[in-house]
Amino acid sequence: MLTPREREVFTLYAQGYSDPEIAEMLFVCVKTVDKHKQNVRVRLGMEFEGRHPSRLRRAATAWFIEEEVERRLSAAQEQRAADSTAQHTAQAQQGCVACLRLHSCASSTS
Repeated sequence: MLTPREREVFTLYAQGYSDPEIAEMLFVCVKTVDKHKQNVRVRLGMEFEGRHPSRLRRAATAWFIEEEVERRLSAAQEQRAADSTAQHTAQAQQGCVACLRLHSCASSTS
């Protein structure tokens, strides 16, 4: 939905940084930051709400929280999948070791 640069600007804006601070961090001019924010307004359907900063800041904060929640959920799902794979691998290895012990015991008693 947003370009990587718009996402970067919007994230910093959501975190409370001013346009001059964002411009300095991203090594761009303040007008470029403002243009990215205008593009975001259009993409979020806020272009008719004017340039009221508090509305855009609230939208940015809500968007940032949603993105962060999605990122954390995704990371948690990936971690659960990795843990599950590791657990199954460990169980399989233990099963093989037990199987080998059983076969070696059976062959030594024969």
